[in-house]
Amino acid sequence: MTGVALAVMLAACGGGGGESEAATGTGNGASGTGSGSVGGAVGGAVSTGDAAEAAALALATVNQERERCGFGQVQRQAQLDTAAGWHADYLKLRFNEGLPATHTEDPARSGFKGATAADRAQAAGYAYARLGEFLSFAPLGGSAPAGEALVRAMMATVYHMAGMLDGNTEVGAAVAFADAAPQAYRQAVLAWETGTPLGRQPVEPGVLLTYPCSGSAGLQPYMYGESPEPFSGLGFIAGPGTGHPIYLRAPAGQRIRLSAATLTSGQGRAVPVLLYHASDDAQALLGTHQAFVIPREPLAQGASYQAQVQGTVDGVPFSRDFVFSTGRL
Repeated sequence: MTGVALAVMLAACGGGGGESEAATGTGNGASGTGSGSVGGAVGGAVSTGDAAEAAALALATVNQERERCGFGQVQRQAQLDTAAGWHADYLKLRFNEGLPATHTEDPARSGFKGATAADRAQAAGYAYARLGEFLSFAPLGGSAPAGEALVRAMMATVYHMAGMLDGNTEVGAAVAFADAAPQAYRQAVLAWETGTPLGRQPVEPGVLLTYPCSGSAGLQPYMYGESPEPFSGLGFIAGPGTGHPIYLRAPAGQRIRLSAATLTSGQGRAVPVLLYHASDDAQALLGTHQAFVIPREPLAQGASYQAQVQGTVDGVPFSRDFVFSTGRL
C-alpha cells in the first residue's frame, strides 16, 4: 500500500494559492467575490465503473454526511457540473500521459478548457460570489465503489473536509477513470466544484457543528495524505499514521478554542489526540472559527469511537459528546 499511496500523492500535488480560503470555507462569512482551490486528497484503491453513477454516488454521500451533522444538503448545478466534468476529463488525459494532476490546465495540452477553476466556471456560464474546487484521487484495482470512497478520502482530511462542509450550496461533481494510464497513474479522480451564485451569500450555520457527529458511520479510518500538507509546522505529515480528523466549526467570524478532547474506542482504549487550531496552520487556510481534533494514530476499521470535546466559542464554554464509527477499507 505504501508504494501505491506515494504514487497517488505525487499525482495529487498542486493547487493552493492566495485565494484558497474561499475554497476551504474560511471566507464564507465575507461579502464580495472569491475563488480558490486546494491540492488533493488521497484515498485507497477503488473499482472502475460508470463515471456518471460514481458522481451521483459522490453527491449522495456528501449530502448524507452534511445532513446528518447539520450542515445542510447541497444541490447539483448544471454549469458547475460542466466545469467539473471538463477538469476531470483533463486530468484523465494527463494521467494517461503519465503526468501528475494539478488544478491548473495547460492551454497547450488536449482537453484544455480554462487555466483555473474560476476560468472554467466562467466558461461554463457560472457567475459566482464564491467558488471552490477540490480534487480527490484513488488508485484503481480495488473493490470499493469509487463515488463514495473518493468522498470519504476528502472527508478524512483537514482542508478538503472543511471545503466539503462549507457554506456553498451549489455543486458540480464529476468522476473519471484513467484506466489506460501507466500503472502509477491508473487512478480515479473526483472533481468537486462548490459555488454560491452572484448576488447571494453562502449559508452559514448559526451554531457550533461537528464532523463526524452522533451516528456518523463508514468513516475512512485514517488519512492517506493531503496536499497542501496541513501539519508541516508540527513536525509530522498527514498519512496512514494519522486517524480521521474531527472537525468543529463555529459560525464564521467567531473564535473557537479547544481546551480538551478525548477519543475512546468501543473497547475503552484511549487514542492520543492533538488539538489543532488556525494558529497551527502553516498554510494559513483555516479561520479562527475552525478547529480540529487530530488522532495521532490510525483508527481501527469497522470500529466505534466516543469523542468528548470541550472548549469555548467567543469565550462561551461548550462541550460535545458523540459516538461515530469507521468503515472497512
